[in-house]
Amino acid sequence: MIRHRVVPHLLVGLVVVGTIGGAVLGASTAPASTRPGGHRGARPRASAAAVRTSASVRTLASVSTSVVLPPGNEFSQISATGNGLRLDGYVQPGILPPLSPPQNCEEEEAPVDPQTLVLGPVAKADCGDPAIWGEVVSVDTTTIPRSNNATITIATLDPGTGAVSDGPVVMTYASLSDTRPLTADGGGWLWIYDVDTTVGAEVLQISASTGQLVDSVPMPRIYRPILAADDDGLWIGPSVEGVGSTGPGSSGPPSTLYDVTPGSDAPSTVIAGTALAVCWLVANGDSLWAGIATNANQACQRQAFWRFDGADRQPVVETPLAGDPPSSDGLGPSSVVGDQADGLWTAWFLASRDVVEVIRIDPDTGAETVVASVPGPSGAGSWPSWDAPLGEFGIEAVLVGGSMFLLEPPENVEGFNGAIVRVTPTT
Repeated sequence: MIRHRVVPHLLVGLVVVGTIGGAVLGASTAPASTRPGGHRGARPRASAAAVRTSASVRTLASVSTSVVLPPGNEFSQISATGNGLRLDGYVQPGILPPLSPPQNCEEEEAPVDPQTLVLGPVAKADCGDPAIWGEVVSVDTTTIPRSNNATITIATLDPGTGAVSDGPVVMTYASLSDTRPLTADGGGWLWIYDVDTTVGAEVLQISASTGQLVDSVPMPRIYRPILAADDDGLWIGPSVEGVGSTGPGSSGPPSTLYDVTPGSDAPSTVIAGTALAVCWLVANGDSLWAGIATNANQACQRQAFWRFDGADRQPVVETPLAGDPPSSDGLGPSSVVGDQADGLWTAWFLASRDVVEVIRIDPDTGAETVVASVPGPSGAGSWPSWDAPLGEFGIEAVLVGGSMFLLEPPENVEGFNGAIVRVTPTT
């Protein structure tokens, strides 16, 4: 996974990253695997005494909860490494998505044993240093003084010397609330999209091994898009917040889903409709799974489940995704993790029961099964009073070795240091 300083516009609850052994590689809602952690907005707080460390479990999965985070931590992202799990987040307080992190910011990170959930030593590093993440390249942003614009350069690590060097500016963009760049990586490439650069909307194709700019592709104007990358290229489409968006120089609303292959001169239209949103994307190898809204007025409450296999980018499955197991009140997923072997996973919060339901989506058919019910780890009063997809609450998730790990960030409850929940299928 390539670490970037660029922060997506959308708050993403479930982060798609590589599992141990490389089974998962993709993105959900935005390239969340490329997003450093950050603080969410304030939520109602409960007493620290309300924190629970047990869970009500459905028969399809086992759940264990462990409060392992140290006091005063800023951890807000969980991801996978070759050795297990890692937590990270900004050290500086008060950084609220969707804004990009400040220059010269600092992050902290710590390993987590996926079996015991025990936290290892906490380390700190500059946000733009790829070395601490074990990567070769990272995106570095710089604000232009007395301007609303910013530039992107690619920081490259020399594995032999350990030195990090910045390359030339590869993009200059308008640093506004809905025009900041988004990234995704896969197949040996880092992809960078921005809707408002000095040359218009474009995608950059960057080598993930050398940091060199390989290609620049003119794109439709898509505000707040969703991206995912697999071995055969980049997938991109408008989110709920970007459907129907237009701007200067635009010929009309963007299509639902595009594909950009390495070395191409232009994107290919995969789903041509202009009134529907992409709710989530998961890419793995040469396969892509997508949730596409079926009614613009209902946003992502009702979705179609799409699957694409192979380099021809043709759909092999298109079926309604019900989004309404008996207790979910018709919610549709907005963040999904997974792969072919372990299935696709999502979750949502049900206010009436103060629980998070964990759902498995069959990767072949789109059929949904509730596999576990996890009480809100902070107890009653720490969650909003409405049902909503999990991604709205700042909880992050990752799939490792067939288990789903949920991170409850520390800012949810007064005196609460955070918790990790592991959900493992038993069937």
